[in-house]
Amino acid sequence: MRILAATDFSVRSDRALRRAAILAHAAGAELVLVHAIDDDQPARLVEEQRRAAADQLEEMARTVRELDGTPCRGHIALGPSFRALTQAAEELDAALIVLGPHRRQVLRDVFIGTTAERTIRETGRPVLMANGFPAGPYRRILLAAELSEQSLASVSAVQALGLDQGAELVVLHAFASPLAVGPGLSGANGGRDDAELVAEAAQAADHQLLALLERIGLERTPRILRPVESPIPQVIAEAAAAEQADLVVLAHEHKSSAERWLLGSVSETVLRDARVDVLVVTPPEPAAG
Repeated sequence: MRILAATDFSVRSDRALRRAAILAHAAGAELVLVHAIDDDQPARLVEEQRRAAADQLEEMARTVRELDGTPCRGHIALGPSFRALTQAAEELDAALIVLGPHRRQVLRDVFIGTTAERTIRETGRPVLMANGFPAGPYRRILLAAELSEQSLASVSAVQALGLDQGAELVVLHAFASPLAVGPGLSGANGGRDDAELVAEAAQAADHQLLALLERIGLERTPRILRPVESPIPQVIAEAAAAEQADLVVLAHEHKSSAERWLLGSVSETVLRDARVDVLVVTPPEPAAG
C-alpha cells in the first residue's frame, strides 16, 4: 500500500504529513511526500524550484524514516496543484491522498474551488483532509451513510485503509423528514402528531440502514438517525460534535456541474467548514439506466 501526502512546505501541510505518517506506520504502507511545482513559468525557475524542493523533501523523508520507521520518499510533480496531485496518485497507485486543511480564499473558492475539491473531482481515489492536530490513531469515526449501494464504498475504504482498527465507528443517516413540507400534518395522517410521524420515518429508515449494514457485518455498529430539517452539512457537523468524532467519512456525490453550481455539494461544504479530519470517498458511477 502507498499513501500520498501533499506538501507545500507550509505549517498547514505539516498536519497532512503527520497524519499520513501515522496512517502509513499503522498500515505498514510506504509514504510518499508530493510537492507540486507550477510549470507555467520559465524553465530556469522551474529547475531552481525543483532542486530546492528535492532537498527539502529528502530531509523530510529522512526524518519520517528515522522517527517512525516508515518507508518514505519524496516526489515532485509538475502542473497546477490539483492536477499534479491527481497524476502523481495515478502514477504511484496511491491508496489515499492526504491534504492539509483548507485555506479560505472566498472569491477563489467560489469561482474555482479548493485544491481538495478539485482533486476529488479529478481522482477516484479516497482523499483525506487533515484538519485536526494529529496525536495518534483515530479514536471515533463518524460515517455519513445514504441508503444505497454507493455508501458501501465509504465503509470499504475505511476498512481497506485500516482506519477502523482500534477506533469506534458510528454510522449517521439523515432521513427525509415528513415535516419538511410543513408541520401540523396530524389531521391528514389519522390524527397522529408530528412526533409520531418523525418517529415512524426514523424507524423505517433505521430498518433499511440496518439491512445495509448487515450485508457487510456492521449490524452491531451504533446508528444515529437525524431528520433533515436543516442543511445536511449542518446535520453532519452537529453529529460529529455531539459524538466527539475525530474523523468524518462521507461519499462524494455524483452530480452534474449544473447541479453542483445550483445546489452545492455536501462533501465540498463539509470540507470547507469542518474542524475535524474529513475522508471523502468517490464511489463508482451508478450504472446508466
